[in-house]
Amino acid sequence: MVKSDARVFVLNINGKIPPPVEQYIQYGEEKGYHQRYLTMVRNPWYRLEHRVPAPLLFGVFSRDGFKVIRNYSDAINLTCYHGFYPNLFGQQFVDRLFLYFQSRTARAILRLSMRQYGDNLDKFEPNDLNGAFAPSPDYLAAISLEMVNESMERCAKGLPLAVEVEQMFEALIENAQLKAIANNLCAVTAHSST
Repeated sequence: MVKSDARVFVLNINGKIPPPVEQYIQYGEEKGYHQRYLTMVRNPWYRLEHRVPAPLLFGVFSRDGFKVIRNYSDAINLTCYHGFYPNLFGQQFVDRLFLYFQSRTARAILRLSMRQYGDNLDKFEPNDLNGAFAPSPDYLAAISLEMVNESMERCAKGLPLAVEVEQMFEALIENAQLKAIANNLCAVTAHSST
């Protein structure tokens, strides 16, 4: 991959820079990487963003429904995923939000916030998630911990949400237009990043 000039390296420098890394930085400058859009505003240009791992990761591009991952690791997402950081009210409901994002209801609602391109290609911009609708904290708090744990186990096994969980979220929009249920939905107002 290196010989074919594929994008394979990620550099994260902590402390003193050893000579091989200095050579690698020089190589990047010879290739003009320090003059690219994101790197030219960083000092030094090769410094990574400093952030904590996002508890939820959303795929930027998708077909037939977006990808959402419950991140239990210390991994920091790169540009193929948006990191989703719930606001102060949503932090205690991360698993419940994850389940909501797995539901057919969320997929229909969030599709309204996504960009659609040709050939059924959908794209999430970072700000698309910030303005998307999700159940209110009160609605999420009413979901029992037992139901959350059972549903998370199903998701970990790759199984779809149970019918009763789907129905619980469908109740948000049943027989109503999106505007008519605004009192049961609130903007996520989370911070997402690429």
